[in-house]
Amino acid sequence: MERRLLRGIMLPAVVMTYGFGLLLAATPGVVDWHRGWIWAKLVLVLLLTLFHILLVFWRVDLAEGRSSHSANSTE
Repeated sequence: MERRLLRGIMLPAVVMTYGFGLLLAATPGVVDWHRGWIWAKLVLVLLLTLFHILLVFWRVDLAEGRSSHSANSTE
């Protein structure tokens, strides 16, 4: 199920995020590079990408039976 979630939802979302972001950056006059919002957005996208990569590693560990994460949220 985790593989289906990764390939069906998470991977297309990452691809679309980067695709639309590049389209936005390539459109003349849309992005004012002197304002702070675009840099904050780029940092957040980078952090989300790193989190996505972490989740991919956790999924691989789970599939191989090496997961140390518990389903109980109190631990």
